[in-house]
Amino acid sequence: MSLFCETDTERAVGLLRQYQANLTSPEEQALKTSVGKVSAILGSQLFKSYSYSVMTNLC
Repeated sequence: MSLFCETDTERAVGLLRQYQANLTSPEEQALKTSVGKVSAILGSQLFKSYSYSVMTNLC
């Protein structure tokens, strides 16, 4: 089960980074920064460890 969630998380991070790359106008800079922060959090080892911990407790 955790492998499935890890794959989903990696896919989400990839999609967020693609979306972030498409934010180019000055009006979108705050959103671009926020999306970058979210993708960094989701891609962090701490988040992966937390997700694994939650998933193992659910099973």
